[in-house]
Amino acid sequence: ELATFALATIVVASMFIPRPEPGENETAEEFSILRDATFGIRWIVAHKPLFKFLLVATFANFFISVGLVLMPPYALSFLGERGFGITNGMFGAGMIAGGVIYGVLSARFTNIQQFLGAAMILAAVYIAYGFSRDAYTPGALNMALAVTMTICNAPPMTILYAGLHEDASSW
Repeated sequence: ELATFALATIVVASMFIPRPEPGENETAEEFSILRDATFGIRWIVAHKPLFKFLLVATFANFFISVGLVLMPPYALSFLGERGFGITNGMFGAGMIAGGVIYGVLSARFTNIQQFLGAAMILAAVYIAYGFSRDAYTPGALNMALAVTMTICNAPPMTILYAGLHEDASSW
């Protein structure tokens, strides 16, 4: 993973990114990618609640990824290839369902409420996954996992975009 990340970073850093010609009242420095990136980082750090929430979401995504790496060998220890494929299909269906459920819940709950609620359910699903030993529960748990992951990932993006427009009422 680290080697892939390093290679991808080198490739992206060496890519040519076309830049528009500066206008009459603009200088070439106004189109710097590094300047844009540092502005974005400074802006996020200046908005402390957003910065803290993004840190929590980042760590949550890290630990979700650890679970996703450990789940296939665990499931394959008691499922065959076909059963494992079916349970992974349930994961895809759960992602679609999660997007729909997030949209429905948005009318009633704030983004932070959805994030925290889904994170608690996600923790319970991971615990239940450790107790599953038959062919049916991993499929249902994969679907529940994908639903809650989608609901956990959507609020940080929504909050970030709302923050960019200074619409804190949707937080």
